[in-house]
Amino acid sequence: MGPYQRRIVDDELDELFPQLPAILLDGPKGVGKTSTAEQRCVTVRRLDVEVKLAAAVDDTDVRHLVWLRDKLGDECIDTLVLHTGPEAYRRTDGVAVVPLALLGP
Repeated sequence: MGPYQRRIVDDELDELFPQLPAILLDGPKGVGKTSTAEQRCVTVRRLDVEVKLAAAVDDTDVRHLVWLRDKLGDECIDTLVLHTGPEAYRRTDGVAVVPLALLGP
């Protein structure tokens, strides 16, 4: 990967970052959110989330989360699947499974 390329949002982040405990960068895949954040962070922690619009969660639904968690190591604080089912639980592979309904109305 080449050197970091500054983006339009960088000047605003430079101003806000010292004043805020956390910042969320949201946008389409591949536009530089992670690279932009990593320019300002001493420590990176990730919560990896998948959304499944079905009531049941099986091994195929979490395989990417498990792979990513294994690749990131200590950088990944947890893995989570949101689903339409009624129960919250933690799978034997450590992935948390949480109903979308628990997030609110």
